[in-house]
Amino acid sequence: MSSSVLLAIGEPGLSDSLRQLLENGGLNVLQDEVFSLKYLDDHVQGQLPNIVIIHDLYLPSDTENQEEKEEEVLQLLEKWRADYDNDLRVVYMCVREHNDPFIGQLVARNVLDIFHKKEISASRFVDQLIEPPRFKNVQRLGIGNLDVEFLDEEEVAQQQPQSIAETLEYEEGETYSEPQPTKEKPIKEPLEIGKKLGNVAGSIAKGTSGLMKGVSEIMPKGSSSENEHNELMMNDLLDLMPIEVDDSNVKSAIIGTVLIAVTGTKEHIGSTHTALSVAAYLSKVGHSVAIIECNDTDDFEKIHALYEGTKQYLKKEHFFEINGIHHYKYRSNFDLNEIYYRYEYVIIDYGDLDEATGYIEEFKRAHVRLVVTSGDEWKTGWVHEFMRKNKTMKEDCDIIVPAVSREKAEEFAELLKYDQVFAFPCQDNPYEITTETEQLVHTLLGSYIKAPLHSKMVSTKVVVLACALSVIATAAIVTIFNYL
Repeated sequence: MSSSVLLAIGEPGLSDSLRQLLENGGLNVLQDEVFSLKYLDDHVQGQLPNIVIIHDLYLPSDTENQEEKEEEVLQLLEKWRADYDNDLRVVYMCVREHNDPFIGQLVARNVLDIFHKKEISASRFVDQLIEPPRFKNVQRLGIGNLDVEFLDEEEVAQQQPQSIAETLEYEEGETYSEPQPTKEKPIKEPLEIGKKLGNVAGSIAKGTSGLMKGVSEIMPKGSSSENEHNELMMNDLLDLMPIEVDDSNVKSAIIGTVLIAVTGTKEHIGSTHTALSVAAYLSKVGHSVAIIECNDTDDFEKIHALYEGTKQYLKKEHFFEINGIHHYKYRSNFDLNEIYYRYEYVIIDYGDLDEATGYIEEFKRAHVRLVVTSGDEWKTGWVHEFMRKNKTMKEDCDIIVPAVSREKAEEFAELLKYDQVFAFPCQDNPYEITTETEQLVHTLLGSYIKAPLHSKMVSTKVVVLACALSVIATAAIVTIFNYL
């Protein structure tokens, strides 16, 4: 039976690439993925995978401090070692220096699969996971300030003297061996390679043929099998960092899909109106956003019919779009993973969570949880009852009170003894939000607000040029070291 793999990546593009790569290699990748470090242990306990793959930067954490996030990871590893010993294999993907102290801490907790470079060989990645974990995989990584050098049996044999006569004893416990002559390799002038690299950059503008000709000029010349190997190494790479991010603030560098859960303490209290308003804001500022109906009230059917100007429900159409917002009507067989990877934000509208038709666990895993309730003083018990039934702390949620003044919301907050209570402004149409609503939604999402997608876009030609230069530069560096 193949090993089961749990992905905790947090970046849909890289996650999809890994899933396809591992499944092609014969590994069983679990459908459920982890979108926050906070819920990683819950997934491990619930699904009991053999392997869990964690991305250092993309997987978000509740903490904004890098050292605190690292400590959170280390504590999690220690818990797993106590609970599962070595039955749970941890794979860590990051972009760090090989002697980073944190990498040493991972190795000390028996994490023997650490991929720390920006690009790795995809085939090597799969091959390593198919084989049992070995210390040799991390042998050349720094363990704190100590560099561990590991010699396999073949290297040890090559260093042993051929006979006692070849070894001269000169002090107790020490030996001297005659040095063996070595054949020097000619060193290719680095400046010459740099000059050709510049020529290649110019040839890119002339088309692919110019690019490949330039690449062939700086690739090391050898046998046909060697050249074929070099070509495979250039094509068979997995980019651990497909999107450039600012890692100065871990929490603000949210690259994967942000999940927003909206529910009410009772039915028909305004959760759908709130969810649509949040979606309208995100779409307005340029994000890709989907909203999923997880209740059988047929509200989305009614909205769709009104939008199309018909009195008949359009039940055959499970999806529709309004103002750039993708609406998914209630279905009993949603494949949430298929939806997650397509959008920057996914909003789940539960209605009343007690009456919701599925995906209850997603509420607890959501990055942002909004609980809509009545602002009447005698209904504060609704909030307490909701938290008790769903085993949720109110500190993990934002309480939304529709159509009341800020003063009323503040009074309600005092009764609940909880500060995160917000008055949701009155508005006739959730798709046409007011400035006040925009400001509130921005506050609710907090550090999960991302730069709009269109501001990250660059010319395709620029991307191709950058990628080509990266590959060529790598080839040049490899060439230089091959001749040293």
